[in-house]
Amino acid sequence: MDTQDAGRRDLPTTRWSLVAGIQAGTEEARREALGHLFERYKKPIYHYFRVRWRKSPEESQDLTLEFFAMLLESDALKNFKPGQASFRTYLKGILKNFTLDQIDKMKAEKRGGKTRSVSLSDALHEMLPDSVGTNPEAALDWSWRMTVVERAMEATRLWFATEKRETQFRTFQSAKLDPKGERPTDSQVAQQLGLSESTVGNHINVVRVKLREMIRIELIQTVLDKEQLDEEYRLIIGKSGL
Repeated sequence: MDTQDAGRRDLPTTRWSLVAGIQAGTEEARREALGHLFERYKKPIYHYFRVRWRKSPEESQDLTLEFFAMLLESDALKNFKPGQASFRTYLKGILKNFTLDQIDKMKAEKRGGKTRSVSLSDALHEMLPDSVGTNPEAALDWSWRMTVVERAMEATRLWFATEKRETQFRTFQSAKLDPKGERPTDSQVAQQLGLSESTVGNHINVVRVKLREMIRIELIQTVLDKEQLDEEYRLIIGKSGL
């Protein structure tokens, strides 16, 4: 199966969905689903607060935790209807309302001398590319895409480790961009690992197919509509160069 086949793969007929879990009637199911949602969205929402309010890492972490506590204690996610908007778009709407509430609190704290801001030039914020560094929603989207790829990459690594095919995954890792943003050639990777150039190319393609499959599996946890899934998938593949 080539990489395009993975991109066209239909949604599985059965799957556990975070959205369905969040909207379930039992408190236990909601808590479990929100826990998984937190792992997927804590970085994107954290970066939203960093850019939106110029807050310190510690304050942004606190706001992120407050946001998820609000989701747990309220019915904010129960009205989400797949097909009308992407889950991320719906979540942004909730985040905006939460932001308005927090602005009022911040004003009160500022009058009391309790708030502090930091420059966006610190080391943590430098993780964000310049193109999204001043737009909180763009920062959230970028961080979300990176989180999806990171989780899919780890799932891919574990799959190849379980199958005892670590060499293929290591080859793929060796072909990734270096710190200068340059991608080594297959010939350079082959020389580095002591493999033939054709073997390197084959390993890279095999891992890329599995990684794209894992990206789709990650996406279907919060994307229930097939058209939205395909759109999100194409966006991630295009932005990440995978």
